[in-house]
Amino acid sequence: MVTMAWTDCVEQDPGPERFSRPETTNRAIGAVLRRWRCTVGATQKDVADGMGISFQQLQKYESGMNRISLLRLMEYCAALGVSPHAVLAEILDACDLQGPPMTGPKQRAAAARR
Repeated sequence: MVTMAWTDCVEQDPGPERFSRPETTNRAIGAVLRRWRCTVGATQKDVADGMGISFQQLQKYESGMNRISLLRLMEYCAALGVSPHAVLAEILDACDLQGPPMTGPKQRAAAARR
């Protein structure tokens, strides 16, 4: 079984422009995380210690250099003591992801045949 990275799919089917550069989305997510951390008044070290990671790794998440997984996002929210629902809602707004779901080439081809 051959697996493809998300970026491989983008090269084949760029879809909406906002998804053609994942680092833009990562930076937007990082900015939301940083805003929440500053609102709570926590330092990067406080949050990193609560997550069991280094503060350098947390810096990478907040700068958008590294993509944060959903599990790590939940740990981030727990370390801050905030609702993951509120953080995810803000991420969706920041990344403009609340529109209709993305469709792949198969769905577009099926819609074109109708």
